[in-house]
Amino acid sequence: MNYSIKITSTFFLFAFNITAQQNAGSRQIALANSDLYSPDVFSIFNNPARLNNIKNPEAGIYYSPAPFDLKELSYACASYCHPTQIGTFSFGSMVFGFELYKETEINAGYSHGINDCLNMGITLRYKNISIKNYGSTGVFMINLGTTLELSHELAVAFLIENLSHATLNNEPDQLPTVMSIGLTSKYIQKFSLSAAVRKEIGFNPSIKFGIEHKLIENFFLRFGVSNEPNLYYCGIGLFYKFLEFGYAVSSHPDLGLTHQFDLIFKSP
Repeated sequence: MNYSIKITSTFFLFAFNITAQQNAGSRQIALANSDLYSPDVFSIFNNPARLNNIKNPEAGIYYSPAPFDLKELSYACASYCHPTQIGTFSFGSMVFGFELYKETEINAGYSHGINDCLNMGITLRYKNISIKNYGSTGVFMINLGTTLELSHELAVAFLIENLSHATLNNEPDQLPTVMSIGLTSKYIQKFSLSAAVRKEIGFNPSIKFGIEHKLIENFFLRFGVSNEPNLYYCGIGLFYKFLEFGYAVSSHPDLGLTHQFDLIFKSP
């Protein structure tokens, strides 16, 4: 696809749905964002309820250098979570875009276990959007999530993004409110299966599926698929002592490939 046509088409997508299109975390992306239950340090950008399942402090960095082969859409995140006796606290930041259009975001999250099976979490997000020659504006948003462990092999999770229906300059629907529900199953040894339905108000629901396979010790293969639009994903996860490296690639039918990388540091 011609470069100028490609970048114009991409920004038309953002015109109808302002904000970066992917949540952070190579594992989540490789599974098509279908796993709303399994925890990691990037849960603050996804389902904050998952943070309570993290037992030791973690820090993570995530980078997508050229989504759809456009460096102007580069996307970087950093996050940290700290479990305590009264719950898990988390902080994260994000930068997306380039000099003509840029988003920055600061997140503060908290998760608490209601009992041994039920967790709840909340993220307070401050998003600033800057467009060259038009100025910038910021807004606060709230994400609310839950996870419920039905058994050792099956869990269900629920997430509401932008619960507060925040918007920019009193213009409706610029920042969407999205509801998601998902199931994660580990009935098959060395496999994790996940499925989710994501519904943005005013649009058709998107159905997501993911599968993760522990191929050998400390090495995982991941695959995912979703519709609305039809996207395909794959990735790997590699663990070594206190480090976890993740890679994911996603394929858009019109805009091509997007590569993502992350590195997670785990406290012993």
